[in-house]
Order: sequence, then structure tokens, then C-alpha cells
Amino acid sequence: MALTKKVMGAVVAIALILTTVLTFAFKAKEDTKTKSNPKLVVQQWYSITPTSSTDKNDQDITGSITAPPSTSGSGCAQINNLGNYCAVLLQFPGSSAPSLTGQNVQEAIDDNGATVVTGTASAGYSRSPL
Repeated sequence: MALTKKVMGAVVAIALILTTVLTFAFKAKEDTKTKSNPKLVVQQWYSITPTSSTDKNDQDITGSITAPPSTSGSGCAQINNLGNYCAVLLQFPGSSAPSLTGQNVQEAIDDNGATVVTGTASAGYSRSPL
């Protein structure tokens, strides 16, 4: 009888240990999959028809551009200008930015999954001087 209790106790202990080991093994495999497939995103600057409007439907995209200069006393710049909006920094899922000429910023968001990049000194927009 005492031997049977010891055997049953050992079987239960082994079952618990195996369950714990298998649970952590599968969890580690899931974590590895997540880390090895990061979500791809790409950012691209686009020129927009100069506008004072903050409505994304009024911000017409005229083409992709290189990043505007940080500051400029005479042209479109990322910071220190208070005039019309002249460029926007958009982020897209995937590995390449689409051509958006002829669309407005809201259409880029709705149709292409774009987001205006925030958290930068420019808050995603460049402006012309007053």
C-alpha cells in the first residue's frame, strides 16, 4: 500500500514536471517566431500643394521628395517655419512606399494604410516661411 502511494506520487510529480517543460518549450518557440518576423514599415516624404489647412482632405500630394532641410529661411523646412504646410512624412506597412501623386493625404491613409509620422520635431509636416 505504501509503495503504491509512493509510485502514484512519483507519477503525479513527473506529469507536472513534463507539463511545465512542454508549456515553456512551446512558449519559447512562439516568441522566436514573433522576433524573427518583425513588421516591415517604410517612411517617405511627399510634397503637398501649399495649404494652411490641417484637414488631410485639403492636402494634395504632388510627388515624393527627399527630406526637407531641418531649417530654412526661404523654403519648405521641418522646423521653425510657420507658413503653409508644404510636405508630409508618411509611414506605410511593407518595404516600399507607393506613388501617391494625385491623391490627398486622407486618401493615402484610407487607401494605402499610411500614417502621418509623429514624435519628430516636425510632427510629420514641413512648412514654408511666413
